[in-house]
Amino acid sequence: MRRLVGIFVLLLLGSGTSADVQQRLVLSTIEGTPNGVIGAAVLKAAYGKLGIDLDIYYTSGKRSLLVAASGSVDGEVLRVGTVSEMHPTLIRIGVPIHTLEVSAFSKRSNAPKQRVEDLPYLRVGHLRGAVLPEDVTRHLSDVWRANSNRELFKLLMADKLDAVLTSTVTEAVTIRQLGIEEGEIVGQPIGRENLYHFLHKKHADLVPEITTVLEQMAASGELDAIITALTEELLGGKFPVHAGNVE
Repeated sequence: MRRLVGIFVLLLLGSGTSADVQQRLVLSTIEGTPNGVIGAAVLKAAYGKLGIDLDIYYTSGKRSLLVAASGSVDGEVLRVGTVSEMHPTLIRIGVPIHTLEVSAFSKRSNAPKQRVEDLPYLRVGHLRGAVLPEDVTRHLSDVWRANSNRELFKLLMADKLDAVLTSTVTEAVTIRQLGIEEGEIVGQPIGRENLYHFLHKKHADLVPEITTVLEQMAASGELDAIITALTEELLGGKFPVHAGNVE
């Protein structure tokens, strides 16, 4: 897998000089997720201020962490803070660039008998490699891990799952893509975590620079403006195909 990712990275970088390569990074993120799209936009703006171009490698949640931690790519777009404990080769940039709000979503017809505290007794699904849902479901006995949110919500609507754990924005985007009527699915909050950008340790020299840029963007309101604008676009149905909008 590392060899394949290496080939992908070389293709992205092209045949420029070594100086060109130094001005371009490849970051991985989870395909088909609004948070990945939003985080990529924030970081492209941030690294652009340093004269560095970004390419984004969209892949599964598990693979995204593995290629970032191994150094096959240059880092992860955004993840919960505990990722640096799980993967010591990844350096957390200490400025939160987004917030992950995870809820347990159920069909409205089943919701009254499916409370958050009932999760141990339910058939629960979440995106493979999603750290917070993985932690929440660690001790549950009936858990389905899928490669796409579309798959999860299709299973939910077919009564093959009782609950799906994902973010509020992801749920809204996914049910719109699937043509599910608003109100057919309801959610109950189960957790909220800040999301951070991670660089592989080989780029430790960039950590102070990108930290300063993100602090300035947060203080000026630019960071929030990017997040707000992109969230509105995503909820309006403008999900980019290149971001891995998979079935």
